[in-house]
Amino acid sequence: MLGLSQQAIAKWETGNSEPGNELLNRLASLFNISVDYLLGRTIERNPGTIDRTWPPEAKILFRNIEKLTPERLELVTKLVKEFIDKD
Repeated sequence: MLGLSQQAIAKWETGNSEPGNELLNRLASLFNISVDYLLGRTIERNPGTIDRTWPPEAKILFRNIEKLTPERLELVTKLVKEFIDKD
């Protein structure tokens, strides 16, 4: 997907080479993560996508939502709507 050889990746893994800025940006976009996460500067995969003022439970939900099947996502959406409508 990135047009890289196995040898280029092997050099990264062994520490003999490092990807440049352009390639880091392409990798981050491909995996929907921040460059800081790639470089080990943060433990948040994509900190700009979740409001930092939200409670930890909301952050966990958003981090894991892509793991839900379409059916379970629909169920979660309905449950949230029911709770909102009751208030």
